[in-house]
Amino acid sequence: MKRYIWALPFCSAIIAIIGVLTPVAFYENFYSFWMWGLIYNRFPSSKFEFMSENVFFITGLIVAIIITVFALVLIITGYLYRQGYFSHRDFGKLWAISGLVILISTIVSLVSLDYYTYEGSFPLGIWAYLNPGFGAMGPIIGSIIAIGTGIILSVSEKEVRLKKKSKLITAMAPKNLCPHCGRGHRRSGDAYRRQR
Repeated sequence: MKRYIWALPFCSAIIAIIGVLTPVAFYENFYSFWMWGLIYNRFPSSKFEFMSENVFFITGLIVAIIITVFALVLIITGYLYRQGYFSHRDFGKLWAISGLVILISTIVSLVSLDYYTYEGSFPLGIWAYLNPGFGAMGPIIGSIIAIGTGIILSVSEKEVRLKKKSKLITAMAPKNLCPHCGRGHRRSGDAYRRQR
């Protein structure tokens, strides 16, 4: 399994990047919102524009950049893991942390968008009126996969290290052990003479 585990963070990164490129919220074919501030409005005429409120636009743009950067980290480290660089433990921690950053960034974006008011059209926030798109769910799904993969890899690496440690302790133990009590014994002179 360890041989192909690199595919999980790789796929989670692709899912997260697709989430950034697809609408985070939509209402049928009338409105579509991207987390980085792009808005597609078909009513009264089809047009693309950016959010008019700078706070939400900048927040969404920063979040989209963070998600993209950490998704690229997952892709690059997945490739490096496949090539055999570094230790499994390091990659496990890095994947879990990258997934956690993507998850937190996505949540910040969704909460920020909930307070966004687009020229009076959404006085209660967009989630009261619009449906979540893949842009809302994709990065969350990708981050959960990355976190889970990182935890599994870190735990399995810890078990491997414990097994190696126990083998080392066994190798250092005295060789002439009693098969009954498990303690090391030295042969007494009488026992030695009796054997001869």
